[in-house]
Amino acid sequence: MVGVVCEGARSRRTLADMENMLGYVVAGQVPAGLMRVASVTRASAVGVLTLAALSGAAHAQPTGQPGPQPTATGAPEVKPAGDVGRGGVQTEINVRGDLTLRSDLSDGGGSVAVRRAGYDATFGYAFSPTLIGSLTLGTDVVWFDFKDATGLVAGTGRPWSQLSQSYVSPRLVIVQDQTWSYLVGGSLNVSGEADADIGDSLRWSALGAVRYAVSDTLSLTAGLVASSRLERATQFVPLLGLTWQIDEFTKLDLGGRGLGLELSTKLDEAWTASVSVEFENAEYRLNDEAPLAAGVVRDRRVPLLVGLAWKPTPRVEVGVKVGAVVYQEFTVYNRSGDELSETNTDPAAMIGLSASLKF
Repeated sequence: MVGVVCEGARSRRTLADMENMLGYVVAGQVPAGLMRVASVTRASAVGVLTLAALSGAAHAQPTGQPGPQPTATGAPEVKPAGDVGRGGVQTEINVRGDLTLRSDLSDGGGSVAVRRAGYDATFGYAFSPTLIGSLTLGTDVVWFDFKDATGLVAGTGRPWSQLSQSYVSPRLVIVQDQTWSYLVGGSLNVSGEADADIGDSLRWSALGAVRYAVSDTLSLTAGLVASSRLERATQFVPLLGLTWQIDEFTKLDLGGRGLGLELSTKLDEAWTASVSVEFENAEYRLNDEAPLAAGVVRDRRVPLLVGLAWKPTPRVEVGVKVGAVVYQEFTVYNRSGDELSETNTDPAAMIGLSASLKF
């Protein structure tokens, strides 16, 4: 969703694709009008602002397989969770990792290479035909390999090395009918260096959004998210999203996987190609032993990627993305919230791998 602050790593497959996962909850199909919930950013990250992109049944149903038909009330016919195997609780697990090659820093000299890895698990449950809940748990770890980066924190060329984010995010989807659906949710996040004070690393977010299905192939989303920030005022950001099934094979998502744009096309029943641009924003608390004791690091970047995903079964997906981080910025604050430095990197090549399992 446009306007969403993506906390943490990139959406190498960002978070669980709830459109597919909740499809299992409703007996293998996503009903028309049901929202698709996606994480923010690589969603895993501790501070992830897990968001939702909402789309119609045409976006998730296999070709030639009609979804559940509307009832007399206009709501999609969905099996209650208790009627689904294993008590109705469905799970999606995602793992991911990426490597950004070494690039020079613009201020103060030096260079940095970045590795990221993470996982998340989402548990979905249909309380009723029109009320679906989910709970996501996730963690991302980022390793920064700085060399002679003296422009970020005075007196050191290696200002930080390993930072991580972990979060828990509950969400609730309310399906009114085939046209209107609603999402409410939030997250509690801890992001920082090892041994950083947990209380000082804690953040929260809350969001609400409404989805309107213009047609079977086009849906619009609007909402608002509020999120706390480390040593700065609470942020309020509008959410805007669009999902357009251009034809049987091609789909455009604006904000559908965090804050970004993705164009994807099915090559056949198993393979999908995509091109995407994403915006990621993460904050971390440093520990008391760091060169900047209890300071705050903000890491923002924009990857431009081409991807290929292989889905041999409805429950398994593996993907690879290659491209470049065309923009990256590090901003450093002291424990009082005063900005001390801001440095950009040169564009650098990037490769990412991901895997997803649903059961």
